[in-house]
Amino acid sequence: MKKEQTIIKIRRKNCCDYWIVVYDSGSEKKFKVTLTDVYYNRLTGGKILKEDLLENCFNYFVENDILGNLNKKFALRKIGERFPDFEKDMSNSIGLS
Repeated sequence: MKKEQTIIKIRRKNCCDYWIVVYDSGSEKKFKVTLTDVYYNRLTGGKILKEDLLENCFNYFVENDILGNLNKKFALRKIGERFPDFEKDMSNSIGLS
């Protein structure tokens, strides 16, 4: 049986806020995520677009079964506090480590 593909749609609301919709396993989940420039630069060093970082993050959340534990509205920097490996894993996925 073929696993359904996860689809992630990202729309910028303003400089730091994004609306994100994740379609996974036949369900739709909506999030409002705040990504400050300071935290974005900490994770990426400016090497990828904010939208690409958010897509990587949400793929990570799906792959690590974290998506269901997320609040509908959150600041991305809070994820690093809840999940200690998150920042290191994101840096690795971007190729910074």
